[in-house]
Amino acid sequence: MLTQLAVTFGSRYLLEQLVSKHPDRPFVLLADTTDPTGLQLVDVSDRPTVFFSRLSYRVLFSHGETDWHGFYHFLYFTFDPDDAKIFEDHLDRLVREALPVSMQAILVLKKDRVAGEYVVLTIWDDSLAYALWRHSYRFHDISRFTQRALSSHAATYRIAPPEETDSADGDTDDQPPVTP
Repeated sequence: MLTQLAVTFGSRYLLEQLVSKHPDRPFVLLADTTDPTGLQLVDVSDRPTVFFSRLSYRVLFSHGETDWHGFYHFLYFTFDPDDAKIFEDHLDRLVREALPVSMQAILVLKKDRVAGEYVVLTIWDDSLAYALWRHSYRFHDISRFTQRALSSHAATYRIAPPEETDSADGDTDDQPPVTP
C-alpha cells in the first residue's frame, strides 16, 4: 500500500532527465488535458522525494489498485483546521465504499509540512467514466467541500504521449484530443 507520493512540474526535457537519473524509481509522466505541454511527473516509489519542488504528500486514505495508466483527476483543497478535520472524517468514510465502475483507485493525500492542504486523486480507465462520475452523488459528496474550503481547484491529466518527432518526409502522427 502506497504511503506517500511526490510530484513536480516542468518541461519534457527536464522531467525525462529526472527519470533517467533515477532509473530505480517508478515514475508516471502526465500531460494536462487542457494543455498537453503542461507536464507533471509523479513519483510513486513510496520513498522520500528526489524532487526539489518539495510537493510531497502523505496518503491518508486509499481504495483500489492501479497500474498508474488511465485518466487522472486531481481535486485540490485548502482548509482551516476545523474544516480539515471534518473533511478527513468524511473522506475516510467515503473512501471505504465500493469504487464506481471504471474507477481504478482513489487516494486522499495530505501535503507534507503544510497544514490544511489536501488532494483527492482519482484514477480512471478513461475520461468518459470520469465524466459520468462528475454527475453522480459520490462526486457531489466530495465537491461540496469546495464551498467550505479556503481555496480549491481541479485538474485533469492523462498519460503523456511520446514526444512527437518529425519523420523524414515531414509527416507527424497526430494525437487525438482528450476530452475532460
